[in-house]
Amino acid sequence: MKIKSTIILSFFIVALLGSVGGVGYYYINSVSVTNDAVFNHLESLAQSRADHIQTFLEGHEQTTAVFSESTTFKEALENPENNLIILKANKRAESIISAQNEILKISIIDKTGKVIVSSDGSSLDTNKMETLEVLSNEGVFIKNAHISKGFGVICMDYGLPIFDDERNLIGGIIIDLNLEDLNEILVDKTGIGASGETYLINSELYPITPLLFVEYAEFEWKVDTSNSNHCFENHDPLNHNKARIFEGYRGKTVLGTHIYIPEMNWCLLAEVDDSEALGPQRRIFLKVSITIILIIVILVTLVGLHVGRVIEKKTGKGKK
Repeated sequence: MKIKSTIILSFFIVALLGSVGGVGYYYINSVSVTNDAVFNHLESLAQSRADHIQTFLEGHEQTTAVFSESTTFKEALENPENNLIILKANKRAESIISAQNEILKISIIDKTGKVIVSSDGSSLDTNKMETLEVLSNEGVFIKNAHISKGFGVICMDYGLPIFDDERNLIGGIIIDLNLEDLNEILVDKTGIGASGETYLINSELYPITPLLFVEYAEFEWKVDTSNSNHCFENHDPLNHNKARIFEGYRGKTVLGTHIYIPEMNWCLLAEVDDSEALGPQRRIFLKVSITIILIIVILVTLVGLHVGRVIEKKTGKGKK
């Protein structure tokens, strides 16, 4: 083999191996940095929405506490046989619902467990003694997310005891709360991309807020993924899993994270398709890497060609 050919081949091999090694390191590190940035963004977004949910829950618990101190409701419990006072209490309940659309129904229970005030009249005279016992023993009653039979929407119930001025238990209040506001928080697409979604599931892995890719999934479509299972493996309030890549509920590869919400035994899941979150940047890095390799190999090979010619010329071995 001619000296020139040997030199060109040597330069080519060195350029190829060196560029592949160096550019490969660049590619791996660039992808890693991008992954970390996307992971951190998704974790921040999930935490932000979990904070909104926490505010939502605390706000309505405080609202229920305010209504439990209502003089009108206390008068109704202290005078259950007075129709005018009961009518006034019902009007008060109706006015609250008119002012706060997220409240579906208000019920007032007397100390025997009987419902004496019902904003829509549907539960009047029914017995809620079991609920009242929970209120008297624990101070608060929360019926987790469920589909309301009367309203056909997903709701949850808050309950608190009602005391007279001497702090004697005289009854309780139950508020049926529409969870539509939670839906609005979670279906917001801001900052999560076309395929991204955040949603809540209960401890049985059923969604209680809408899924992006499955219509009418609430309490029907089980989200049995590594993300959902990991969330409920540990009920520690600080159980916040780092974002990672796994197979989502559609069978597609997604990037996701979760946050456990201990008050309700819910899990907030945040997920986005891997192809959308990381795919474009990977393709860019790959194109850049291949371009760099080609440029380096071509330039170094040309240098090798020049060096080979010079050496052949000086040694005179370029002639046959």
